[in-house]
Amino acid sequence: MGHNQKSQKNDFGVCPKNVNGERQYMKHAKRILIIVLILFVILFCLFGIYFSNYYHAEEECKKYLASTENVRVIENDSFYFFDGPGSTDALIFYQGAKVEVEAYAKFLNRISEKGVDTFLIKMPFNFAFFGAQKADEVINNYSYDNYYIAGHSLRRSCRHSIL
Repeated sequence: MGHNQKSQKNDFGVCPKNVNGERQYMKHAKRILIIVLILFVILFCLFGIYFSNYYHAEEECKKYLASTENVRVIENDSFYFFDGPGSTDALIFYQGAKVEVEAYAKFLNRISEKGVDTFLIKMPFNFAFFGAQKADEVINNYSYDNYYIAGHSLRRSCRHSIL
């Protein structure tokens, strides 16, 4: 308080709160909140831009998503299943980071023709890191003597979290 100001006390003998200090604190808190919200929106937009920019599958690859006389292709929300003539071995394949899942259809269809059924796991945002445990769905719902896990890019980190 300044030299000329008297201390103002209420009926209980207590000085009132510093209203100007509280206003400054609230003003400062609002600024911080606005800055945090702006940063959150910017990060959210950058996340969307980064993950919406990915390598697209060529049209030739997409043709291998159709069933043939040797390989039956089944699609569900979690994976593509390439069911070939084999019944003992299954390959679970994780797509590469930022690569459209259908880009691997030709490769996996050919493996299935040779007797190893394959599962092409679909990943959120085309990024294996976000669906590392998706192989469990295959292993828990299908019966094969041998399961093999392979993939492109981040599959190594996914494998460690499965095993």
